[in-house]
Amino acid sequence: MKLLNKDRIVQGLSVNYSIIEIFDEVDSTNDVIKTRQYFHPNSLILSRDQSKGIRTNGRSFYCEKDKGIYASCVVDTNSTTHAPSLLPIVMGLTLVQVLNKHGIDAHVKWVNDVLIDSKKVAGILCEQKNDQPLMVVGVGVNVYPIIFPNDLEHQCSYCQLHTNQELDINQLVVELFNEFNRNLYVESQVILDEYCKVSNLINKQITFVSNHNIIKGIVKTIDKSGALIVTSNDKDFRIISTNQIMDY
Repeated sequence: MKLLNKDRIVQGLSVNYSIIEIFDEVDSTNDVIKTRQYFHPNSLILSRDQSKGIRTNGRSFYCEKDKGIYASCVVDTNSTTHAPSLLPIVMGLTLVQVLNKHGIDAHVKWVNDVLIDSKKVAGILCEQKNDQPLMVVGVGVNVYPIIFPNDLEHQCSYCQLHTNQELDINQLVVELFNEFNRNLYVESQVILDEYCKVSNLINKQITFVSNHNIIKGIVKTIDKSGALIVTSNDKDFRIISTNQIMDY
């Protein structure tokens, strides 16, 4: 098991981050990077532990100290090729691409999770502050062996379990943020096409809520705003929130 090492990360990154900080423990890397000291493009915040990382459904993202990646960066949405709402998709696809390079068969669960063997190994949380064009992109990845609480052990996993390669957390950080910054400037439709290929929802039947009606339909694609396009009785519906999905 490798520990986070700032020198190794700085040497490997092709992105010229003006600020890179590694903390021993924080409540949330997203909260840290939103403070005045760090809230600007080219900041990268990492932590060895995170006590209050919040997923989009309000529950904490679970990991153990030094067993995973807790990281946040700031993206100037005016300088990318994507709508701000696509950034979780860009980060999710990037993480899958990085894990695939290490022999790990990962998939995305729209819109904020990455799965291996249907178990969650990573979560993504993007936040905008005060309607500014700057977007915080936070990611948590379970890398090394973790003992999960009883209520999570059948839902969560970690990357090292799914590959014979010895993973290096510093190399994963370098690959993740180098690839993420490249993907920020790839055409949106290319990103969406690749995302659909690794999605666990495309061509699956889901039950969802639309205008207070419960509907069953088939997920067909994802549009350029990041919404799911679901077909039911030859009619297309846009799903913009995971809260609309009841079952799949």
